[in-house]
Amino acid sequence: MFFCLPGWVRDLLFWRWLFRSPARLKRTMGTVVVTATGMAAPGVLAWGIPVSAHPLAIGIGGIAQRSTAGGQAEVLGLTVVFDHAVTDGAPVGRFIHLLHQLITRTDALS
Repeated sequence: MFFCLPGWVRDLLFWRWLFRSPARLKRTMGTVVVTATGMAAPGVLAWGIPVSAHPLAIGIGGIAQRSTAGGQAEVLGLTVVFDHAVTDGAPVGRFIHLLHQLITRTDALS
């Protein structure tokens, strides 16, 4: 009977049911979402701001060559969005610093 309802009614009922319980939301959707936006145009430094109900959303953009003080370098467009109601700023800063170190260390990638 549920599937005989119009799509917008099913969506309304499902999302209300899902968002009513934070534990159900976490169990169903998890806590992190990762999306890749830069795969469509190689060599273009694309980025976006992911909109999500998750406490952590990461948008991975494209990789492009850019001029730096030391010459040419490959630059990755990366957007990290945190829900400040869930995570405080200091742990977020430490996470971003560690993520930057792990991405830039070539020995960690092998």
